[in-house]
Amino acid sequence: MKRARIRDHQEVVDLVRQFVRERHQDHRQVTGLDVTSKLIAAGELGTVDTSSKKELDAAHRCVLRWLDTHGWVRARATARPS
Repeated sequence: MKRARIRDHQEVVDLVRQFVRERHQDHRQVTGLDVTSKLIAAGELGTVDTSSKKELDAAHRCVLRWLDTHGWVRARATARPS
């Protein structure tokens, strides 16, 4: 089995859950890129060079897979911007 880039721990789940809840309380939409930025800031994705589009895209794909694996439902691309 391939080693995941994001550790599979309850602390990470709680971090994402709290981040999404805070954004929703302000009636703001949360995107996968927002969650990616939060996990990079928290140090959960290791060292990611945010100036490199290739590294940022790879980290973003990891986050999207992680969100999908943990049961988060993503909105359609036609969702209204906040």
